[in-house]
Amino acid sequence: QHEGHRLQDLQFVTLAGLQAGGISIHNGKTWHGSSKNNSNHRPRRGFGIHFIPHNATFTQEATKSKLWRTYLEDHTKRQQQQQQHESQ
Repeated sequence: QHEGHRLQDLQFVTLAGLQAGGISIHNGKTWHGSSKNNSNHRPRRGFGIHFIPHNATFTQEATKSKLWRTYLEDHTKRQQQQQQHESQ
């Protein structure tokens, strides 16, 4: 059991048949990965878009994430600037 999920309740899928140039769209909580790039002359490209609700708040745990750390730091700076502006 992991994070409240029983192994037998999980669904496992494979994209082994995904052709070069194909696309995978999945939930951000989906554990995913790929094997090595076997091409000697074509680099692998990746493009990620992360959607979160506008009212999402970050915990201090987010500072450990390379992905979310920047947003947390920017948000904290904006809050401090707003508080300074309001106190003037």
